[in-house]
Amino acid sequence: SNKRKGGDMEVTRIIGFIGVFFGVSVPIPQIIRAYSYRGLEGVSSWTYNFLLIAVVCYLIRAIAIKEVVFIISNGIAVGTNLWVRILIETYKKPLK
Repeated sequence: SNKRKGGDMEVTRIIGFIGVFFGVSVPIPQIIRAYSYRGLEGVSSWTYNFLLIAVVCYLIRAIAIKEVVFIISNGIAVGTNLWVRILIETYKKPLK
């Protein structure tokens, strides 16, 4: 029935936003660590380069298909991953 499908749609929407919360929380510990220790030694800049490329691609697709939950999550992910990437460069130790 339509009522059943609508209820399923609402449940999956809630699950989607729960995923958004956890997904956008991933870089937060790195950001806190950077400010606390004034460094991100051991954090791979390549990982964040690839993550940034991935979420930009996901965001472009989400905008194209007008999927709000993915636009929100990937928009936030672009910002937080870019933030970590900038912090990696900011706190990078010079080569000796």
